[in-house]
Amino acid sequence: MDLGLTGEWHVFPATGLVAVGLAVAAFTVWRTSRPRPATTTVMRAVGAFRGTMIVFALAGTGAAWLGGWPILAAIALAIGFEETFETSIVLGALRRESEAEATAAKLEPVSIA
Repeated sequence: MDLGLTGEWHVFPATGLVAVGLAVAAFTVWRTSRPRPATTTVMRAVGAFRGTMIVFALAGTGAAWLGGWPILAAIALAIGFEETFETSIVLGALRRESEAEATAAKLEPVSIA
């Protein structure tokens, strides 16, 4: 039974995955180059890394689909999901730290006289 992973028409969705991956790459470069006031260099680097991993997952899955290598597609999706999950955790921790520092800076010191 053909699940749609092979056949003559599979070129179109596989090429679409690669194209979406390239579009996400362009968006990631654009987003990383914009100055944002509440972000640090590390936050921008981790965000760029997350976008890059999404690009590799999409483009790798599309290329594997075009080449007919299902194991490569599974590896690309697994690594892409895992790295996206990890970098989301890191970004969340960095954002919480940044917010805590901003809150601490707003507090006025109490002088004991």
